[in-house]
Amino acid sequence: MREAMNVSSEVLARLGGVTTAGFDLKGLLPDVVGVLQEAMGEVRVTIYLPDRQGEQLTAWGGDESGRVRAGEGGTLQRVAGDRGVAVPLSCGGRALGVMEIRLAGGEGLKEDVLLLARAAAAQVSLAIENAQLREEQAGLLAENERLYHDGLQLVGELSTLNEVIQSLNTTLDLEELLTVIYQQAARVIDATNFYIALLDQECQQVAFPFCVDQGRRVEVSPRSLARGEGRTEWILRAGEPLLWHPRSRHRFSGGEFDVSPGAPRCYLGVPLVVGEWVFGVMAVQSYGREDAFTKEDLRLLVTIAAQAGVAISNARLFEETEAALSKLREAYKAQEALAATVRELSAPVIQIWEDVLAMPLVGAIDAARAQRITDSLLEGINRHHAKAIIMDVTGVPMVDTQTAYHLLQTIRAARLLGAHCVLTGIGADVAQTMVQAGVQLRGVKTLTNLQAGIRYVMDEGWREAGRPRRVVKGIWVNRKR
Repeated sequence: MREAMNVSSEVLARLGGVTTAGFDLKGLLPDVVGVLQEAMGEVRVTIYLPDRQGEQLTAWGGDESGRVRAGEGGTLQRVAGDRGVAVPLSCGGRALGVMEIRLAGGEGLKEDVLLLARAAAAQVSLAIENAQLREEQAGLLAENERLYHDGLQLVGELSTLNEVIQSLNTTLDLEELLTVIYQQAARVIDATNFYIALLDQECQQVAFPFCVDQGRRVEVSPRSLARGEGRTEWILRAGEPLLWHPRSRHRFSGGEFDVSPGAPRCYLGVPLVVGEWVFGVMAVQSYGREDAFTKEDLRLLVTIAAQAGVAISNARLFEETEAALSKLREAYKAQEALAATVRELSAPVIQIWEDVLAMPLVGAIDAARAQRITDSLLEGINRHHAKAIIMDVTGVPMVDTQTAYHLLQTIRAARLLGAHCVLTGIGADVAQTMVQAGVQLRGVKTLTNLQAGIRYVMDEGWREAGRPRRVVKGIWVNRKR
């Protein structure tokens, strides 16, 4: 008995050395099986451990190595009889597995072997528990490290995307903005082959204002949305991103290439959207690799496109506004030129002789026009050093008190500048109206029409009228110079 106890103590000591030497199950369990089989003689020791789902048992040692189906509750269903025993492996009330011991010969198991098996099971259970905890801890550490690195990568991506988004708000020039979008997209994704397509909603044409093929800027002709069956048209119609390669199972089945005669091995395109309106596409593509773009690239491109869509929409709106303002400026200039012409025509000053001016007036004269007439006449007198003015009112439909007052004020202002004024074109109706209104034209030479006024100034009658006279033997005569 003492000898058996010594053997058991020796085996447990060896077993303890094995179980404390490492915490890796793949290295631990084969060593445990080896120690037990050596100590117990002609026996086969097999340790069964269930997976986390409890559906599969992994066998270590014996002739059951590999995976076998677990019974109900995750325990091995076997009747060992007197040729074997199944000892449960548990720790802290939690079942860890089963250790099976079977005789290789024909004799039954001895009592000391059974006692050794139970003692060994307790020690093995503790070692398995420690190894599993160590594996779980290692798994958690690995998961934490992965999450940490993913977090660093996400922070880097967010920082880059923030810089990208800020850069998109630096310009409203569409051509410059498209270049900025390409440069910023190239920071987070392979943009060797890149393009931006914009839809003209009015004529339903797809234009390609910015295309890069094999790293070089290329020109691509517009095409009809209705006739196109390529990836760009599909995205515009569906309003959905497209990650495609020849073997992908996607409801897009078109084979047309978008901006190059070569066939893409991988294509990634996302819609440019403002509100619910899909107005463009931003895409990258690869000619050589089917796995060139991933779902992560898709997520990044969608994020960039969301901001790029707003920026492009603002730039296009700014261009349209600038074009409309330019048209308004041109229309305003034309209107100003027309107004200036009208103003000139409303108060025309015509030089008919070296120091003689004529001002034919047509249409009604209000206070504003009267001021223009005065300003234009005085400016003409100064510019031409005029000495005589013919003011013709034949085309004025009505000369009332107010109109006559304006004309008299203009004539008085001209006199102050040394010009002699002749008023022509006063008809019978106008004369009668002026008399009834009490309008006095003292000191103003009046003639029936413009022709008479011109003849008067050509005969220099105004000069004779302006000379002072003296009395000679009771007769007034003009003083000669």
